[in-house]
Amino acid sequence: MIEKFITTNELKIAYEVGGPTDGKPVVLVHGWPDCARTWDGILPILHQAGYQTFVPSLRGFGKTEFLNTQTRRTGGFLAFADDLRQFIEALNLGPVRIIGQDWGAQTALVLSSLFGEQYVKAEIVLSEGWKSYDNLTITQIQNYWYQWYMITVQGEHYVRQNKAEFTLHMWQEWSPKYEMDPQAQNELLQFFQNSDWSDVTLNTYRERWGYAPFDGKYADMKERLDKVKKISVPTLNILGKDDTCTDYRMNQNMSQYFDKGFKQEIWSGTGHFIQREAPKRLGTIAAKYFENQL
Repeated sequence: MIEKFITTNELKIAYEVGGPTDGKPVVLVHGWPDCARTWDGILPILHQAGYQTFVPSLRGFGKTEFLNTQTRRTGGFLAFADDLRQFIEALNLGPVRIIGQDWGAQTALVLSSLFGEQYVKAEIVLSEGWKSYDNLTITQIQNYWYQWYMITVQGEHYVRQNKAEFTLHMWQEWSPKYEMDPQAQNELLQFFQNSDWSDVTLNTYRERWGYAPFDGKYADMKERLDKVKKISVPTLNILGKDDTCTDYRMNQNMSQYFDKGFKQEIWSGTGHFIQREAPKRLGTIAAKYFENQL
């Protein structure tokens, strides 16, 4: 993998590119609290299948930087989706195949909702549902304790002062059968040393639940998104049955929001970080799924 940088309106985005230079592009978007390394286990499978991969670091992660110190450190899926749109445009990738997990999954779904096949040819979304925040199960309410904790002053202080303890606890809780080795932990935590990580993290959850002012620069995107009834991009949704962040039972009626080839799989024995827990299985399924989306 080769590390590169591309400039958008607000960011210098760090990304890694690998695979055949003439391969069809696949963009892999990580979630929270995660990093670009999360895809390492499936990249060789995609490369072998003929795909060129692009792995960006989201705003606030790794070496991705804001161009201006005065720019608001907005998080949330509208901001991430706009970053991804500009990333695809800047690299002239055309409609791409996307694999996204957690924040990356929601980012892909927002982008495909707003722009359809102009930017997204097909998508695989992991560990997230769609349009479920207004109808939470009691289990999901319990799972989201960390989001509401970050709304508080105490939560903000804790996140800023205890990144490692806080994020590694999430990993242990959400993927209880997965054990991350010390080297992988160190690599993960390095991506959170970005000076904007805490601000982007806190704003994402505070704005989501109405405890931070909405960033008006995304007002047009929000208005358009609210009007979208169905996503017109082929979508494969994979949820882990052992995931204690996203309750799979809350997302079993997602098909109503898609009108072009929606498929859902619920995997036993996997938690939230599916790409880390079952990389070979995911890589094989992803290559086959994309091959069938001509």
